[in-house]
Amino acid sequence: MIVHSDYVHDRRVKNQALALSEKGYNVTVLCTGSKSSSKPNEVDHIHIDGIHCIVHRFPHQNGKRRFLTMMRGYYKTLKTIDADIYHAHDLDTLIPSALIASQKGGKLVYDSHELYTESVHVAHRWFTKLLWRSIELLFIAKADEVITVCDGIANELKERYQLENKIHVVRNFSDPPILNVSSTPTAFDAFAQNHPHLLLYQGYIHRGRGLDHALEALVGMPRWGLVICGEGNYRSSLEKMASELHVEDQILFLGLLDHDQLFEVSKRCDLGLCMIEPVSLSYYYALPNKLVEYVQAGIPVVGSDLPEIRRLVDQFGLGFIVSDDQNLQELMHSIDHINSNVELKNSITKAAQSLNWSSEKQKLVEVYQSFY
Repeated sequence: MIVHSDYVHDRRVKNQALALSEKGYNVTVLCTGSKSSSKPNEVDHIHIDGIHCIVHRFPHQNGKRRFLTMMRGYYKTLKTIDADIYHAHDLDTLIPSALIASQKGGKLVYDSHELYTESVHVAHRWFTKLLWRSIELLFIAKADEVITVCDGIANELKERYQLENKIHVVRNFSDPPILNVSSTPTAFDAFAQNHPHLLLYQGYIHRGRGLDHALEALVGMPRWGLVICGEGNYRSSLEKMASELHVEDQILFLGLLDHDQLFEVSKRCDLGLCMIEPVSLSYYYALPNKLVEYVQAGIPVVGSDLPEIRRLVDQFGLGFIVSDDQNLQELMHSIDHINSNVELKNSITKAAQSLNWSSEKQKLVEVYQSFY
């Protein structure tokens, strides 16, 4: 497996690697370190839960320089690995993966985590978008199988590249911790004491994730607090906005938490925020991990009116579809009624039994078994 992110915090990659390892596959993951390195092209070999991780710690770079450094480093390492299957996570790692798979005669799996050429970082830069569309057109044809995260993106890729029957949907579902021994962070305990009702957001802190709406909804709602679990470059903008709205005391940034600790925090919140804004076609088709993680924690979902999110929320009765901060605030006003809604709680509990990784991972295994 080849991925441009840190293995430990990439839930999709980690889940897939462990699922295949359980079935007897010998899995190696090429990934980046959680921090940049002062030593160019530094490489570490570590084992995590039986998975061999080759960690590339690239120098601190941005944009094209970092991408080219990463591609050279990955290609050099891949030349030393003789694998039966090369699994490229997202479009940027498809290039070295496809080249090496072709040279060594291995099978190639392309795993599209999002509609990459329509992502928020690419969609409005015409030359960059054209370049990535050309790369995807060239290299997706070399893939033996293609998998992605939802039906909407699968249909889009199928139509664009005439993929016939070689595209499969493996959704980003999770399982609750089996043995939960974690406690919540001290900062969270203190925050929860001061705010009887909690709105939760987990994931990357980026523009277009509904966080602006959440801040607006906090105005005039002193009993509510917003808990943000994750990191991202939009944090400073949120902090400035919170100060301008005078709700800075109602926000708690917890940073990245491990799975067990995040689960403990989630269970104590009232609503889980999944308000993706359709700022790009990739966001329009989004089916975020967090939606099912809220379900696993037993809290209602507050989702935006986008096709993949609405499909799950409506089908399983997971919560509410809202359009803006006014709708969200109205929902927050009715929290006592929501918390006493036995039918809603039962729907979420029932959904957790089928919307989980234990069920979903079989689809991935079937793709791999088709090679033999």
